[in-house]
Amino acid sequence: MPLYGQLQTADRDVPLIESIATDEDAWTSNGAEILTFTSEMDADRGFLTIPPALHPSLPPYVQIIFRRIDDGPFGEFVTAEINVRGRSTIHQVGYTVAAYASSSDAVAWLRDRFGQPTVLADLNFARRYYGIEASIAVDGHVLFDGLMETPHYISPSDVLFTHSMNLARLPDERVRLVQMELDYVLERAERGVARIGAFDAPGLGDANMVLTNPLPPTLVRAKEIGYLSVRYVLDPKQPAMTGTEKIG
Repeated sequence: MPLYGQLQTADRDVPLIESIATDEDAWTSNGAEILTFTSEMDADRGFLTIPPALHPSLPPYVQIIFRRIDDGPFGEFVTAEINVRGRSTIHQVGYTVAAYASSSDAVAWLRDRFGQPTVLADLNFARRYYGIEASIAVDGHVLFDGLMETPHYISPSDVLFTHSMNLARLPDERVRLVQMELDYVLERAERGVARIGAFDAPGLGDANMVLTNPLPPTLVRAKEIGYLSVRYVLDPKQPAMTGTEKIG
């Protein structure tokens, strides 16, 4: 019997998309670094973190994804996403619980075009002699603090990136899951050991994200990273098989 997410999406405060991203909004940066922390979650509470349109993973797990973009319409900036992993039919996706950006222009663009619940934050993403550290802080409060220790090189083909699903209100006022797609051209990758110093689940958007088993984090260097147009939206209350709508 298929399993479905149990998150109640009614009456949630979600971003309003002013103009959904089209091919004219797509752009590509000439480089980026992507740091990803992954951890399994408490199974019973994990099912409560994604909407019924998506199938939960077994075991449920969450990813904290930092992206440092070298250049683009807003210059250099950093983003961070909190994604609970799941499936849309057979496709691996991540439901966006929270999102952050270091640039106010990037915040506005991500909210207005993709419905990502992005807010302005102080994002640290730095390589030290002992590893790669990253953190998220809003109004001086640290929501996440992590370190990737003892990094060593691996094949970029060992790292998988999936699309994000943002719960948002479309210009016609319908609430939908908006599929946000990025395209990567990878050149190198590293893997290490995770040290999580802080993870404020309620502050990050959902107290049910109870971490149980941290997995090896990865750092990837991309020669190119592209933000693509929105192709699909999903009704969050029904299975993706019947609730998916193609855009354009």
